[in-house]
Amino acid sequence: MVTLQYQTYGSPGKSAVVLLHGLLGSSTNWSSIGRQLAASYYVLVPDLRNHGNSPHIDGMTYTEMTEDLLGLLEQERITQATLVGHSMGGKLAMRFALLAPHRVRALGIVDVCPVTYQHTFDHYFDLFASIDLTRVRCRDDAQQQMVAAGVEEVMQFFLLQNLRKTTTGWAWRINLAALKSGLPDITGFDAPLGYRYDGKTWVIYGAESDYVLPEYGATLSAYFPHVVQQPIAGAGHWVHVDQPQQFMQTLQSFLQAGCDSN
Repeated sequence: MVTLQYQTYGSPGKSAVVLLHGLLGSSTNWSSIGRQLAASYYVLVPDLRNHGNSPHIDGMTYTEMTEDLLGLLEQERITQATLVGHSMGGKLAMRFALLAPHRVRALGIVDVCPVTYQHTFDHYFDLFASIDLTRVRCRDDAQQQMVAAGVEEVMQFFLLQNLRKTTTGWAWRINLAALKSGLPDITGFDAPLGYRYDGKTWVIYGAESDYVLPEYGATLSAYFPHVVQQPIAGAGHWVHVDQPQQFMQTLQSFLQAGCDSN
């Protein structure tokens, strides 16, 4: 287990909501949403292992990440929380809910299913490797290299959140080697059938994404019998980036149904 670094929004004592980012992301991805939820909830937004300011360490399995998340809840003395996770963070949230259902008040899954995907993410790792950090004097220099590589603007912003200035120059704040070697675990799902979480579960997904498909419905229902699927029109995999207002409205509806009604 590693001790996760995290941001908080709102006041302890309110219903706890934990927001979990996806692969190559960080707590920064959820900062705007965390601020919007702060009036009603106590929001925790961790950097998962090998991301952001959390420790870089060998090992990137959901078993290890589940232990990290449990450690965070114990550290904050939170007996039960609503988990909301995007992509890899969504798989972590699902696994945690299946193995420790009594610790999960409600479950929000953002554009991912409990299945094994064939996505390789090689193009992202190749992109990080292609950026010559010795030529970076400011963030704009790295962005211009991404522009030259044909990276779309939204992804430039997402990937550049991982760039930080150190005493020896610019560096990535993700453990690229550990993440790349951990991809088989990250793209898989290791909770066996037979486990189930009976609490309120919503899958909020992009209508234009290929991560949530009709053929995954039976597996979703087997693990999460009370699952509700909520598509977001005009959104792909990064739902909360593509359609931030509609995503926020849907998330608020989920939290009202999952947290406030219990």
